[in-house]
Amino acid sequence: MTTTPDSPQPGWYPDPQVPGRIRFWNGAAWTEEHAPVPGPDQPVGYRFALLGQGVRAGLLLSVLIAIGEVGLYAWGLSMFDEAVATGDIDRLSRFDDLHSVLRVSGSIVFVVTGILWVIWQYQLARSAAPGELDRTAGWHLGSWFIPFANLVMPFQNLRDLWRKFVTPASTAIIGWWWAATLATNVFLRVASSGDDPGLDALKAEVSWWLASSVIGIAAAVLALVIINRLTVAGLAKSAAGGRPGPS
Repeated sequence: MTTTPDSPQPGWYPDPQVPGRIRFWNGAAWTEEHAPVPGPDQPVGYRFALLGQGVRAGLLLSVLIAIGEVGLYAWGLSMFDEAVATGDIDRLSRFDDLHSVLRVSGSIVFVVTGILWVIWQYQLARSAAPGELDRTAGWHLGSWFIPFANLVMPFQNLRDLWRKFVTPASTAIIGWWWAATLATNVFLRVASSGDDPGLDALKAEVSWWLASSVIGIAAAVLALVIINRLTVAGLAKSAAGGRPGPS
């Protein structure tokens, strides 16, 4: 007794008659719909998914640290006047110690997450077909480290990836994420630029730290959405590009 294998599901498969293009199979027969092969140059898979999970974990940690900073800075602004007036060194020292712990923790998480992010982005860009993106995978990695160019190029590259991998392709979220990221860094620089040891200067500095942490939370949340969508889209595209077609 012989059995007939199940017919493949409807979808796009390599054209058995014309190499280098794909053709639509309706579940029973080939149709006349065809297109050039869009298959990835270097398909992503398990390691790429792990990188995405690592970036998400780092972003979640950064959100938790930033929430802690918001609470700390709000507490500091409410107690500085009284602590200085009464000479309460213990509260001021406690603030400094907690601030140091949060800043060091945040820096470590930022570096590790950043490394995972650029590797993740490189692999996603490399999975695109030649000419599908405006820049090569190497530029997607290197643009983060080029002075001045890294103020614009990483945004352009992520926007390009979003347009190519995500449907619908509205890129508004990329713009909001990049604006929040730049604003966070600007506020950090302003907070670190003061050298006046007075109480008013301290409160101004902490206010800038507070603003940076609040906007940093927004940037991290938007980055989580971006990472999730692009990771799923990249894996789906690679899986579709690797499916065997009907004979």
